[in-house]
Amino acid sequence: MLFSKRGLLALFTLFALIAAACGGDADTDTAAAEADAGAEEAPTGDSDVRAAFVMVAPVGDAGWNFQHDQARIAAGEATGVETAFVENIPEGSAEFDNAVQNFIDDGYNVIFTTSFGYQD
Repeated sequence: MLFSKRGLLALFTLFALIAAACGGDADTDTAAAEADAGAEEAPTGDSDVRAAFVMVAPVGDAGWNFQHDQARIAAGEATGVETAFVENIPEGSAEFDNAVQNFIDDGYNVIFTTSFGYQD
């Protein structure tokens, strides 16, 4: 037998993921129309949630931190939640501890630490 059952399952899963990722323009047009329709119903920012992001590198790095910052901006616009960020904070440093404590002191109640090195 050329492929095992597990190999065939992996191959079919791969094809399914590729097919799902290759959506047509109709999907984009529908999403854009739904976004336009909901634009006038955007939240006003009356939420008690304030979200902060601690980044390990510059937000302009066109990678991991850039995407987190784009999501931060989009989430703030979509929900009205106030957001803030700091960048270039080394992992495992006193600077990290200070950044998080400053956000807490400033009333931010959701803090995203966007690096695996921050988990300890």
